[in-house]
Amino acid sequence: TATFTSVDKPSLKLECERPVLTESDTYDVTRLVVSARDEHDQLLQFSNAPLVIKVEGPIRLVGPALVSLSGGAVGIYVRSFGKKGKAKVFIESPELGTQSIGLRVD
Repeated sequence: TATFTSVDKPSLKLECERPVLTESDTYDVTRLVVSARDEHDQLLQFSNAPLVIKVEGPIRLVGPALVSLSGGAVGIYVRSFGKKGKAKVFIESPELGTQSIGLRVD
């Protein structure tokens, strides 16, 4: 039996496919998935909230810095660009709050 209630605390969930990028003869890329979740970690599949993406450290965003969720989630990509060190990705939403994740470029 499924129980449906209103969402009291929507939030962002940010997951990274590979948190370590390897700088070599060419650049490396990883995918991050951002999703809207309720307090029970259920996907808010009707959310199309706008997101602002910011990066710091030795990575660059591949694509626009302003995206919207589609079906409650969106994939974004970041890449290395010739430097090594610690990096961070920040996701901000007026509706869902802020989330960040640390990466490393070796």
